[in-house]
Amino acid sequence: ISMGLSADFLNIFCKNEAFTIVSVRGNLFKNYWFDYGIIGIPLGTAHLFFLRWVDRVVAMNQSMANQIKYYSGKTPSVIGNFLDETYFNQFSCVQKKGYRKRFIFVGSMTKRKEPFLLIMALREILKMNKEVMLDLVGTGPLLQSLKQSVEKMNLNDSVFFHGFVKNPIELLDKADVMVLPSLSEGIPRAALEALHIGVPCVLRNVDGNGELIINGVNGMPD
Repeated sequence: ISMGLSADFLNIFCKNEAFTIVSVRGNLFKNYWFDYGIIGIPLGTAHLFFLRWVDRVVAMNQSMANQIKYYSGKTPSVIGNFLDETYFNQFSCVQKKGYRKRFIFVGSMTKRKEPFLLIMALREILKMNKEVMLDLVGTGPLLQSLKQSVEKMNLNDSVFFHGFVKNPIELLDKADVMVLPSLSEGIPRAALEALHIGVPCVLRNVDGNGELIINGVNGMPD
C-alpha cells in the first residue's frame, strides 16, 4: 500500500511480489502545480498514467475518482475521510456568548490553502465595524509572511496564530464559522470535524468539498 509520488512509483514494480494498492489523496494536477510549478502538470499526468499498473486504486471522493479513471483507465474505490464519532460526540456547537463572531481556519499555511485571503476578508469586514476575529491553526512556509501582514495591517487584536495543534477540536468548538478557501482538497478532516459538532462551514466549491455541504443546511459552497 502506498501514498505519494515516489512510493506509488516504487509500488508498480512490486506487482509480481504482492497485491498492490495506491491511495490517491488529492487533485494531483492542482497539488503538484502548487508544489512544483509548471513542471507539476506533466508530473501529475505521469503519476495518474502509471496507476494503470497497480492492482487497486483508492480515491477520497468522486471527483478524484473521475480524474483517476480518465487518465489511468482504472476504476477506483472511493473511501472518504472519516471520524471517530464516539470521541467527537462529547463536543457540540452551542450558542456562542462572545461579543465577537469567531471564524477559524485549520490547515497548512501554503498557497494552495489561501490563508492570506482570509486575512484580507477579515480586514474588509472590520472596516464595516463588525465585531469579528479569526483563529489561524496550522503552520507552513507562509506563516511568517502572514504574521508580518497582520502586523502591518494592525490586525493583531483580531487575528490569532495558534501554530500546529495536534487536536484542534476545542478551538473548533468555540468557533462560529469555519472557513476553508483552499484551491484543492481531498476530503478536509477539519471540515468533517466542524460539521459533525455543528459548526457551519464556508468552503470553496472544489474537488470533494461539494460532497460535504448541503447549501443552507450545514454551510454554503463558495
